[in-house]
Amino acid sequence: MSTNGDKTEGDYPVEEIVKGSEESAELTTIKKEQDHKMKPMTYKEKALANGVKYTVTDVPPLPMAIMLGVQHYLTMLGATVLIPLILCPEMGANGDQTAQVISSIFFVSGISTLLQTSVGDR
Repeated sequence: MSTNGDKTEGDYPVEEIVKGSEESAELTTIKKEQDHKMKPMTYKEKALANGVKYTVTDVPPLPMAIMLGVQHYLTMLGATVLIPLILCPEMGANGDQTAQVISSIFFVSGISTLLQTSVGDR
């Protein structure tokens, strides 16, 4: 028990958070847990402690999600469509073969996304 008048929960002092955002509350909790060696930090806790705003399982607000979606679309367009459209004809591929390359890239990108969202944040 603490002798300086702090509230306690078990052997650990409970800190009151004064008008902080959810992030600062979460970071304070993470730091408190590390100070008391309660448990090892998870990936999400480490990322938040290092200043990452959203991890794989977090859902950002709708305007931010739309902006990030457009950014992702533009990035994926270049990687999945434009590069094969430029390189395949130079390698002697016809239209059907170029379409197969693009379809294969989409398929592998989908599998990678499923793997990242299912086991990537553990």
